[in-house]
Amino acid sequence: MELSKHSNEKKFNGFTIAEVLITLGILGVVIAMTLPSLIGKWQKI
Repeated sequence: MELSKHSNEKKFNGFTIAEVLITLGILGVVIAMTLPSLIGKWQKI
């Protein structure tokens, strides 16, 4: 039982590379969608 406890602890200690890449990808898409409208509003001011 101790082995499974250690493997569970390692699983939740940090983020995997895949999780970080997915998060950055989602953020990139959101930023790419919002920047054009923000730039358009700034140019009108």
